[in-house]
Amino acid sequence: MEPNPAAVTRAPRGVCETWTLLDSGPCLPFYNMAVDEALMEMAGNAGTVRFYSWEPPALSLGYFQSAGDFDLGELRARGIPVVRRPTGGGAIYHYRELTFAVIAGPLAQNSLGSTIEQRYERIHGALIRTLREFGVESAMRGGGLDTPFSPSRHRLCFDRTIGCDIVAGGRKLVGSAQRKTPRGFLQHGSIPLWENPMTPGAAWVNELSEGEVTYEALAAALAQAFGTALGVKLVPGPLREEQEARAQALAQDRYSADTWNLRR
Repeated sequence: MEPNPAAVTRAPRGVCETWTLLDSGPCLPFYNMAVDEALMEMAGNAGTVRFYSWEPPALSLGYFQSAGDFDLGELRARGIPVVRRPTGGGAIYHYRELTFAVIAGPLAQNSLGSTIEQRYERIHGALIRTLREFGVESAMRGGGLDTPFSPSRHRLCFDRTIGCDIVAGGRKLVGSAQRKTPRGFLQHGSIPLWENPMTPGAAWVNELSEGEVTYEALAAALAQAFGTALGVKLVPGPLREEQEARAQALAQDRYSADTWNLRR
């Protein structure tokens, strides 16, 4: 399903014109999730596009997922951390990928559209067009946001698809999830650059591209595409002091704790 060009190229009226572009690079798994939540909590009327990767590679569980879906002892023996996301969906093993996050406060959400479908269309439309620049042909799978293509019992996100997922050659290439609260909106997702050993049936960028695609090259292209799709100017900048403090607190008190990560 090709996104509606009008939905992804026109700047909506009344948008917050300047957003922050934050490239965190490789970070600890617990910190990654803490930063995304801190940005959502403290968005105010601003917007942020964030890129990051995972060091070490880690397994993230969807918010509603049971930790019992996995042999936690085996994962620990293999040195694979487990963290629970603030968003739903299946588990993802974050391995040699680029992860993106789009965060917006109440007013900045005007840039994203007013419905779940519009938000996915605008964000995933930018991803699809960016991947095409590298020779990767992909599309939203279609068929309705909640229409499963493969059985929902699959515990791993990349072993199943729904209508909003990005697929290439019939295989899932990009998966993402949304969360919306009175304080802010968060959509983050995973773009595998190389084959993922836990989901070998999924697609990955460097399998399909015309040349090697690095994290840096993809992040730069995506930044431009997101700015165009959202009708905003992205200005590189760090976390504010209060955002960093909140992220550190969340990383220690929530995302590093079994009471959160193994709560279900």
